[in-house]
Amino acid sequence: MVFSSLTFLYAYLPIVLIVYYIVPSHWRNLVLFAVSLFFYGWGEPVYVLLMIFSIIFNFLFGRKLHSTEIAIEPWQNSILFLILF
Repeated sequence: MVFSSLTFLYAYLPIVLIVYYIVPSHWRNLVLFAVSLFFYGWGEPVYVLLMIFSIIFNFLFGRKLHSTEIAIEPWQNSILFLILF
């Protein structure tokens, strides 16, 4: 499914928007997560498992990174940014 396809514009998008605004606000991120996986799975279902693994790994790594207390000076952030980008 592509963003410009009729299936996306007249079926998928309206259904997603209706469901998104019907569910309570604390469930909206979960709805977007599920419909995003469905959207990408429509094109190539094999990669959905890879995406789920990547999401879980990044979530756990981010939580671990957030829980560590490493003091980094502002100039070190600048150097790290220049190295990475």
